[in-house]
Amino acid sequence: MQPQPSQDIHIETETEIASGGTSDGDEPQQNPWPHLSGFVAYKARLRDTLVYECKLCLPKTSTIKAHVSSLNNLKQHVKRMHPVKYIQFEEIVKAGSTRGKIKKRPNSSNTSTIDSNADSSGSHFLSPPSTKKVRQQSIGESFGIVASGSAVPQASVNRCIVNFFVTNMIPLHVVESDTFNTLIKTLNPSKSTISRRTLGRRIADSHTLLKQRLIKILDKIDWVATTADCWSAHNKSYLGMTAHWLDPATRARMRAVLTCTRLKGVHSYDVLARTMINTHYEFHIDKKVTRTTTDNGSNFVKAFVQFGSEIPADTLSLNSLPLSDIDDIIPSHDMDSNLDNPVSALLAETAEEQELEYISLENVLVMSENNNYNDNDDDVTLENFNNLPVHMRCAAHTFNLVASKDADAALQNSVFKGPYRIAMAKSRALWNLQSRSTVAADCINTELGRRLVLPNTTRWNSTFDAVVVLNAILEAKRPALHRVMTQLKVRTFNDQDVTILKEYVKVMSPVARALDQVQGEAQAYLGSLLPTVAATVFKLKDIQSSGLVYCTALASALLTGIEKRFGPLMEDEECLLAAAFHPRFRLIWLEKYDSSKVTAVTKCMEVKVFAQMRESNENEKASISGSSNNEEEEDDFFTTVTKSAEKSMGHKSLKSKAQTLVKTWLDAKSKDSVTDAAFLGEAVLINLFIKYNTAIPSSAAVERLFSTGKDILRAKRSSLSDETFNILMFMKGNIHFMQDEDFLA
Repeated sequence: MQPQPSQDIHIETETEIASGGTSDGDEPQQNPWPHLSGFVAYKARLRDTLVYECKLCLPKTSTIKAHVSSLNNLKQHVKRMHPVKYIQFEEIVKAGSTRGKIKKRPNSSNTSTIDSNADSSGSHFLSPPSTKKVRQQSIGESFGIVASGSAVPQASVNRCIVNFFVTNMIPLHVVESDTFNTLIKTLNPSKSTISRRTLGRRIADSHTLLKQRLIKILDKIDWVATTADCWSAHNKSYLGMTAHWLDPATRARMRAVLTCTRLKGVHSYDVLARTMINTHYEFHIDKKVTRTTTDNGSNFVKAFVQFGSEIPADTLSLNSLPLSDIDDIIPSHDMDSNLDNPVSALLAETAEEQELEYISLENVLVMSENNNYNDNDDDVTLENFNNLPVHMRCAAHTFNLVASKDADAALQNSVFKGPYRIAMAKSRALWNLQSRSTVAADCINTELGRRLVLPNTTRWNSTFDAVVVLNAILEAKRPALHRVMTQLKVRTFNDQDVTILKEYVKVMSPVARALDQVQGEAQAYLGSLLPTVAATVFKLKDIQSSGLVYCTALASALLTGIEKRFGPLMEDEECLLAAAFHPRFRLIWLEKYDSSKVTAVTKCMEVKVFAQMRESNENEKASISGSSNNEEEEDDFFTTVTKSAEKSMGHKSLKSKAQTLVKTWLDAKSKDSVTDAAFLGEAVLINLFIKYNTAIPSSAAVERLFSTGKDILRAKRSSLSDETFNILMFMKGNIHFMQDEDFLA
């Protein structure tokens, strides 16, 4: 029997680590690096050479040979052939390494057991003396006490530190502060913090992994919508973009931040177009974006006029849709004739936008015969031109214009103008005193038990919210409010003022609710836009006929503004189909709003369902067709006289199924959910719902991104580089993807 190994505490060398901690005379036959089993499979050992097969290369067989004392060959293979997985591979190597870790001294009971076993066998050998320096044990180790949390690898701690700084938008230099180091040591004495430079590198590495993760997710999605807007802070301008799509399984709204890119110079239409096109190419969604939503700024409008798409090639116009036979209205695959059509009048609604000078693309673009798109290009310029997607104007901004610009037309009515201006002048005087005087603010808070909501110039709904609060105070605490206004030497509200403020809130309430509805993100389907507009119109008409004293002109002005700004969308086929395939709306709202369009939209739905069914059938036939089928057709003598008849019968049968399915869908009850049951379990309806409802009606999502930007780009951090700021914005906006098991794996 060989002598037993020493039980003394010792520090392992790198050779012992790599070889599984065994001596040269004892060659293990098992895998010495089991923690790498997710990357490589252990096959055999030839003396000091280990043979592995790479699991990442499957189904291709890649054999890797490594020395028992070195992982270099494995590292180089992963780094060269699978660079995306290299950082993860390094983290697992560090987590599984025992270098520098102290082996736990066996307790006395184990030692006595070993000794007794040796004595019973008739022989007992003393271990050879260790040549390594023995570290003195701590009091806790001498009693067998192990520090709590010692099983947590340092790599996990580092990952948590990165998430902590990214999520809370903390300056990176805090990681080197004594207080943060004390916090880590207090939570786990065996772990340590990292340096600022290391934290920066790890954030950059996590950004790379997160970006690749997002690209992989978007690669599996058929339809994507984007939003874009400009933002400035500390004399710097940025273009932010977000992506939105519907989960194919649950139809839940998903979102991601794409970029927050620095814009230098003038924000001209070509600069915006180039940046948006580059971003779409960078994430490989240039062929998937259905619509891009922006505000009504003239530079964005002109960018989409010059470089945008009009209507998708497979889209039919409701005005030209024949109602006779579906066979005659199936979209043709040859749509070259549609490329020369003029840009839709929807892109120039207001007088300001109609003054834009539109020039031909030939005068703007320098097209080269050799300038073809290359997947390896880092920057897609306007010279190798690619269209922007269809433009979607932000519905929230449009409602904002209705409530501000269009509502001013009511001031031409003398019945409304005088009382409205008097009441609003008193209100603004009170608001200004609270914002400018601490004495006035304290007086208001003391007498009323709260402070007033102050309006701002950027959002109309802040004025509405301020008047709502003022109305509530007038109704509940009017005497106290009058005392405050008397003390502050402001004219008090009389009965006429109270009446007009109440009517103002009553008339503006439908528009305010509509604006809040379209600004939401979870239920922000394109199909909800037109029903929201229709519901707003119905409510305004009911209020207008309810016997208003002063604000009848205001209701009329709002109705006129809605008709002017949203009227063209009522002719947009995609918007109508988005609502028609939504299980909550279908065509119920359209029957009440404009019943003359119901027949045309129904026929168009049949066309889309028929085309979707035919495509599904063709895909199924292509997947199951084989050489045996071709041989049977060649041997069939009557194929030439029966094939066309069978094809015609199948065509009519499919047409009948499409019509029946559309009728069943429209006759079904409205459902609030978007589950499979809500779509009658029909994959055709689910696919059409996703296709037409992916677009988002508001750009509020990208504006929320800028709110995050203000927290990152504070005054003391205004010197952040553009690249670092973009990385932090990207990671903060996509932090929910970093919590996925696939990302952490």
